[in-house]
Amino acid sequence: MPRDPIPALPSSMDAPGGRVRIVVKKTGTVKAGKTAAYGTWEKHTRTVEIESGASLRHQWWTLYHELVHVAMEDSGVWNLLPDRHQEAICDAIATARVRERFG
Repeated sequence: MPRDPIPALPSSMDAPGGRVRIVVKKTGTVKAGKTAAYGTWEKHTRTVEIESGASLRHQWWTLYHELVHVAMEDSGVWNLLPDRHQEAICDAIATARVRERFG
């Protein structure tokens, strides 16, 4: 049975530390080491920005990745992990969530 089309991202979501605003806009890709980042998390404004030029599937992957950063920051877990470990955890969870939701 075919799956429903991938929906646009919501404008906000709940997170452990409170509501997070989600903004999809042309941001340009931010170079982070050898890879390009298609999203950012700004803790002071509780805003996730997602690159509008990415496919909807990749926008969702990026949102889930950034929401893991949000959860780690809100819970204080980020203090325990080096950046590369945080990124690996965010990538793994984002991949699992997208596969679970969209196949």
